[in-house]
Amino acid sequence: APDVWKELSFMQRLDVAAKDVALNGRGMPAAMYAFHFASWFLNYSVFGLLVWATGRPAEMSDVEYGLQTFLKCTVWHHLLEALGFSRQGPLYGNFDGPTNFRYRLTPGTIKESLLPGLGNRRTYADVAVHTVFFVACTA
Repeated sequence: APDVWKELSFMQRLDVAAKDVALNGRGMPAAMYAFHFASWFLNYSVFGLLVWATGRPAEMSDVEYGLQTFLKCTVWHHLLEALGFSRQGPLYGNFDGPTNFRYRLTPGTIKESLLPGLGNRRTYADVAVHTVFFVACTA
């Protein structure tokens, strides 16, 4: 079978893999699904409480409030990811606490750049941007 796999094109391999997942599942234990759902539920529950606690200004239209809530949700999820509280999925194993913020605040660590010309190592400018983001989120 390995020889047959090597002869398949990328799209043929993708088709075989998709059929395998559809028929056999992803092979994830039930505990991992339960943990993922509990993390998801906690994440959105806390966000919902924050939206409820901050309230809605009386002069704000429905559209403006919807956009503001969407932006709050986006910032909330980026903050959780940046701090390391939102790690999920099979890569979650061997996790010993939220350490992602230290990684983002350390020059020289690898990064996935928005643009190819920005390099693949974190610079002092990247660290400064994340520092400003963390400080702004506490305000």
